[in-house]
Amino acid sequence: MRCGKCGIESICIKKAGYFKNRNGRVQRYSCPHCGKTFSISNNNGMRIKKEKIHAVIRLLCESSGIRAIHRLTGLHQETVLKILELSGKIADQYQKDKIKNVKSEIVCADEIHTIVHSKDWGMKSKDPAKGSQYAFLAVDAKSKLIINSLVGQRSLENAVDFFKTVKERVANRFQLNTDAWTAYSGKIGRRSSIKTVFGSEIDHATEEKHFYKTGQFVSRSLAKTVRKARVGNPDLNRASTSFVERTNLTLRLFNRRFTRCTLGFSKKLINLRHSLSLFSWNFNFAWKHSTIKTTPAIASGIAFAIMTVVELWDYAGITI
Repeated sequence: MRCGKCGIESICIKKAGYFKNRNGRVQRYSCPHCGKTFSISNNNGMRIKKEKIHAVIRLLCESSGIRAIHRLTGLHQETVLKILELSGKIADQYQKDKIKNVKSEIVCADEIHTIVHSKDWGMKSKDPAKGSQYAFLAVDAKSKLIINSLVGQRSLENAVDFFKTVKERVANRFQLNTDAWTAYSGKIGRRSSIKTVFGSEIDHATEEKHFYKTGQFVSRSLAKTVRKARVGNPDLNRASTSFVERTNLTLRLFNRRFTRCTLGFSKKLINLRHSLSLFSWNFNFAWKHSTIKTTPAIASGIAFAIMTVVELWDYAGITI
């Protein structure tokens, strides 16, 4: 443990009584190096009741916007954003600690578009933290587990970083299904992020969908799908990206920052990342999926019970 006064990390730090506040019992510790006592906040530094924090997190997971939560709870918008920041950090660390050695047969990967601050045509100068941003998702087709998520621009570098984490978290050889974006497929003259990260360790197939109508936000009829084997020997009959596209739809529905043609988009990139981390945790560990009748984490074998926001906020694996 690290002393809160002198900052020295030691195994000799001992308990030194406790006191109570409105959020429960707070343990005090004594440091043998500086001789002072210190305590660790039982509320991650927030000076409001835990019940209100839990209500804010539930509202954030149920598609409520920052201003709507401010009106419903009476908390200041900056306080709501602080809760989002802390929850996003804890959720991200929790998933890093728990999503390991996943056994998966088929993984589907895709990216979903949103904007930060303003649309591209409204920007006076190029800024990598503003304009069009994409949420990369990798979903296990069977358990529906979101194996990894990443927010950034739609670039080869981000695709490589995204798949590096997927490689670390999946323990076995699997089939990867994606669309035919050149950063995935590696068409003539273009580098493939998947070949760069995995080499020949997986089977990779792409599915490209063609529609009769090409206009955006227009009801379109599917004309045909073109499936191709890119790496290894994938089963083209199972080379579908529909599972991750369905997860994209859930993300748009339950996260205001991805709702099209509204004012709910993120004003800062870091808030978008925290929001996606919280959504991924909720979807994986606290959301009872209607298809598999349990949470994706339980279905994939990395959890044994459905979690609540109380357990997330009290997670002891991270010090904020």
